[in-house]
Amino acid sequence: MMPWLTGHELALPVWVACTPFLDREISVMNKQLLRLFGVVLTLGLLAAACGDDTTETAAPEESDMSEMDDMSEMDDMSEMDDMSEMDDMDGHSHDSVLEVPESMEVPEISIELTEDPKAGYNLAVSLDNFTVAPEAASTDAVDGQGHLHLYVNGERQMRFYNEWLHLNLPEGDHTIEVEVSANNHSAYAVDGEPIRASAEVSVGAPAEHSHGADMTFEVDAADAPAISVTVVEDPKSGWNLHAPVENFTLAPEKASTDPVVGEGHMHLYIDGEKITRLYGEWWHIAELSEGDHEIMVEVSANNHAPYSVDGQPIISKATVSVTADQATSSDHDHGDDMDHDDAADNDHSDSTEMESGDAADADVVIEAALVDGAVQVEDDRIAVDLGQTVALVVSSDAVEEVHVHGYDLYGTLAEGETTTVMFEASIPGVFEIELEQSGTLITELEVS
Repeated sequence: MMPWLTGHELALPVWVACTPFLDREISVMNKQLLRLFGVVLTLGLLAAACGDDTTETAAPEESDMSEMDDMSEMDDMSEMDDMSEMDDMDGHSHDSVLEVPESMEVPEISIELTEDPKAGYNLAVSLDNFTVAPEAASTDAVDGQGHLHLYVNGERQMRFYNEWLHLNLPEGDHTIEVEVSANNHSAYAVDGEPIRASAEVSVGAPAEHSHGADMTFEVDAADAPAISVTVVEDPKSGWNLHAPVENFTLAPEKASTDPVVGEGHMHLYIDGEKITRLYGEWWHIAELSEGDHEIMVEVSANNHAPYSVDGQPIISKATVSVTADQATSSDHDHGDDMDHDDAADNDHSDSTEMESGDAADADVVIEAALVDGAVQVEDDRIAVDLGQTVALVVSSDAVEEVHVHGYDLYGTLAEGETTTVMFEASIPGVFEIELEQSGTLITELEVS
């Protein structure tokens, strides 16, 4: 998993539309023509065989961790909700697809990624034929509704419920993708292809920011926004936060500009630590450790200064009490820059254990060894074809756990033994294979 830092130097905006619709219509027309041809042929054969008899045949019928106002905002949003969350729900894998039924209009999506004037990038999502329904997350799929998943460089990062998102990216070239997902986290798809939009971004070295004094945006009581916060446990994992705000307009497109009374965005704090900007009323908190946690949302002006009345910031708080079971069954999410339990203590009951098998039966064999804490492997990136069977053969001199990101696959390594685990490369993209306890990268899997 990559660290999330602030970066700049982006030649944008970039608009990329995802339109996987023509092939679908052609496919439907072809099926209809084949059915008609079959009917005609059947009638002809029956007529020839039976003389005057006639026969009728009917055709069958998916943060702001060091942000100091607008002076040192970093928005370290490393919520890898679906990079490692993998919201599998009662057998519905995050990695499964849900074919758009003929009775449902195909969702259309496009994204725009622009550099934030202060730090990071603002991602705007435009949707047609689709309703974002945070309150229905992790429930049964309903045609035309669900939420969104963020991918960076082929690896799933998080689910999100708002059509705006603030990102910080490390220096380098990145592919940003947003996927349209059903309530049950399956990706809506056309002919097996998930419905996504993507954009490319080149991030320069992070700029240095001075640490100015804290400031507030003072308003009269009559102009003051009113906010309330509710946090409920997600049916699958983690918690869903809802922070409706009145007398206020969320204006993500004006983030990091001059303040205007009655507009701005919000900031999320967990246990007093700033996590991220909120550009919408909803947010998914992927995981929390056992114990009581204070969740606070602060109303902020465009320039990130907290709204205040008579010197008192406009905030709302909620307390979440997390049991041991809730803590260990939360998403494999490195999000919100919160502490995470070691992999040895994590319960992967919601993920998929890789199956043992014979490497000789695999299309691609990846051999690796863990020796004195160091990984020995032939290549840093291994390419496989979509649909091929992959055998991961790992020997280890210590107890560890191997994790294939993006597939949400886990396997246990025993000290002094060699373990063979197999899986089908059914998801395109580039995915890390790492040692979960130490976070050591084994190799990258490139599926195309």
